[in-house]
Amino acid sequence: MVQKTYKVNKFLELKLCEISSGKKETRIFINDEYFIQCKIALINVPKKSIGELQDIKSIDNLIEISSDDFEDIYYLNKIKITPEDEFWVHCSNLQAWAEFDYDTRILHSNLAFPLLKKLCEIGDPIAKKKFKEEIAKRFIAGNHNTRKYLIIEGFLGFLMNEEIEVILESIKRLDLSDLRLTRFPKILLLENKIEYLCLNNNNLTTIPEKIIMYKKLKHFELYCNHIEYLPYNIIKIKNLEILRVGSNEIKTLPDNIGELELLEILDLNNNKLKNVPLSIGSLKALKELNLENNLLEHLPSSIMYLENLEKMNLSKNRFSEFPNKIDNLNELDISYNNIKSIPYQLTHFKSLNVLDLGFNRIKSIPKFIKELRSLNVLALNDNSLENLPYEISLLNNLTDLYLSGNINLKLPHFLSTLNSLKRITIDKEQEKKMDRNFQTKIEENKIHVKVLDI
Repeated sequence: MVQKTYKVNKFLELKLCEISSGKKETRIFINDEYFIQCKIALINVPKKSIGELQDIKSIDNLIEISSDDFEDIYYLNKIKITPEDEFWVHCSNLQAWAEFDYDTRILHSNLAFPLLKKLCEIGDPIAKKKFKEEIAKRFIAGNHNTRKYLIIEGFLGFLMNEEIEVILESIKRLDLSDLRLTRFPKILLLENKIEYLCLNNNNLTTIPEKIIMYKKLKHFELYCNHIEYLPYNIIKIKNLEILRVGSNEIKTLPDNIGELELLEILDLNNNKLKNVPLSIGSLKALKELNLENNLLEHLPSSIMYLENLEKMNLSKNRFSEFPNKIDNLNELDISYNNIKSIPYQLTHFKSLNVLDLGFNRIKSIPKFIKELRSLNVLALNDNSLENLPYEISLLNNLTDLYLSGNINLKLPHFLSTLNSLKRITIDKEQEKKMDRNFQTKIEENKIHVKVLDI
């Protein structure tokens, strides 16, 4: 039963309908045909918050921030409001939307665009004029959720390639994460000036060959997909500086990957790599290399030519030996491998600040460890150590030492004399073996001891 009606214009009408005893809802009708129910009367903004919202460009934007940044902004359905009052709120919103020529910023995207599409189909002249314009405008200026909605619901498909190219020429960042994509949208494989492209958390199995259309791309992310390989023509993205393709199913890398001359960060963690191509040594700009959790047993000798490499993560692989020296390496994580001994070549890593050797099979630490004078953090936890050499006390920059999980290790007294040491991590068994004199010196030197219950 219809209790109230409000006519917005020739095509658009709202009705307050009683759908069951005592239950009422606002419904939108187009050309006298039921189209959709109005579900939420948007949000309430107290006067004190209005000044803080001057930069908000759309209802989508306001709704996105309201839950995180402004506790006093809330949906009207969280307070007591009669169905009649809510009906008039909806009428006011739709009237404003119509008076501003169907500006989709005034309504939430999941209402504005279906309405506009339907009005366009029935011949509303303003809607026909504004439909494509609004899609383009909101994709260019829209937040992530707006773009996500336009892609998933297929609204970009209403635009010509030339119109899409204009859109892509206007944006530098494109976030397509969390869309459950199984294929890269073809409509977006056109000439563009995008510098940042994110496709994290989708269901992609391949990277299209036409990715080379992203000639200006500097930052490319593909975390958590099902990618099995990187295309050979990826090297044609000459401006690429950051490539993150962790948590995929990549088994091999293109032999020509070394031609990415500007690449600074290469993240390949949690894949299925068994080998790394020799050309990796040609990545002269590379600063970070993450190969964690793969199936690697060795690295090519060319790794030594990565003269700008500062950070390398080799943890959770099958290494039984160290890689070749890398002169400027600051951080090396080779934990969770099959390392049994530390070779003298480690002394060539003169710039190391952080060395993680945890969860290996190391039985002893050589005296030449003292040569690593830049070390700040040394992780030796969860090995088979029984003692530590005195030379560790000569590491004058060491601030953090991890020793837990070495069941037969008794902490040597010289650790308490290490002036730079700030923190030691041990386990309960090691704590039991600490004598009172050692404990006193540790306390006097203000060395924090963290005891793990393992």
